[in-house]
Amino acid sequence: MGEAPRQGALALLGQRLARAQAAAPVPVAARAVVPRPTPERGLANAVGRAAQRVCGLPTYPTQMRITPATLAELPELLPDRALVLVVEDASGALGVVGLCPAALTSLIEMQSIGRVTRAEPRERRATRTDAAICADFVNATLAELAGELAFLGADAPSRFRYASFVDDPRPLELMLDDLAYRAMRIDLRFGQGGVRDGALILFLPDPSPPSVLTHDSRDLPPAAAAPAEGPVPRSLAQAVSAVPLPLNVILCRRPILLRDLRALRPGDVLKLPPDAMSAVRIETAGGQLLHRGKLGTLHGNRAIRIGGARGTEDAASAAAQPTPHRDAAPAFDPGDEDASLFAPAGDGDAPPVSFLTEPPLGDAAHPDPFRGGAAGDRASPD
Repeated sequence: MGEAPRQGALALLGQRLARAQAAAPVPVAARAVVPRPTPERGLANAVGRAAQRVCGLPTYPTQMRITPATLAELPELLPDRALVLVVEDASGALGVVGLCPAALTSLIEMQSIGRVTRAEPRERRATRTDAAICADFVNATLAELAGELAFLGADAPSRFRYASFVDDPRPLELMLDDLAYRAMRIDLRFGQGGVRDGALILFLPDPSPPSVLTHDSRDLPPAAAAPAEGPVPRSLAQAVSAVPLPLNVILCRRPILLRDLRALRPGDVLKLPPDAMSAVRIETAGGQLLHRGKLGTLHGNRAIRIGGARGTEDAASAAAQPTPHRDAAPAFDPGDEDASLFAPAGDGDAPPVSFLTEPPLGDAAHPDPFRGGAAGDRASPD
């Protein structure tokens, strides 16, 4: 075979080989499977980063749930004996963060002894000191969560921060507004190797409440079809001011024997000290003294004039001041069994006067009657 045919055959084989290589698929290196980002995974990342940054606590999430919720469901969502914290954003909207006893104990152990033990958490009520210990972790978790949800493009809540500790979760329904909320629960294991199981609850206002439009609203003009605005969130001070506070009015306190207490029957009369009406105490349900005052009447109803809470000397000095027609009413005699503290005044010339009644000012321009003699003596020196 000559040289020319050989070169032609090599060129033909080279062209076929090039076409075969071009038609063959190019092998691609295997890629690692990256989990699809979700709000639930963002919650787990936020809690894990916050725990690691604040106190170096390892966390291993096991289950995450984000569901819509209402204010009435809050007591059922909180764990038993949980540390309940009220959080607030810049606009005054309120939310709740709850840590189960296992999560609380893990945070305390990690910040105190540097590790999480396998001991079971003690059965006790959470205190304000526990809230102060966990405040940094809660603030970091809420900040990380807002960033995670904003990165995912989801409806991220505004940045909340720790505001107050709640000893009893029952008043939460009065403190929080009845809005649409989002309940976020994460179950996780704490400590190196996951030695303790715990849970964390975030109860925050939903930034995207469901629309209130109906099927017939498509036929309405745009102004009428617009969704109704929700109630304006209240600040923490406004919410706390609306909480009812029961007060007790104490006339007096006196010891009594047990046999006398058991012998009391309907209709029996208890003797009170003479200054009971002028030394009334206004106290909270826990016994804290708020004010002292005098008991009297106003517009036909029992009323109390607030005096102060400085001590018994104020009430005693107030009781010793002269009052118009004070001697007209019969004095209360502790030895008189028929005497009554609320007995009406006698039939004398002086009408009954309440402790709340101010002295009349209509005769301010007239001379005082008790100065007549002295004035007359000075007017006629000779």
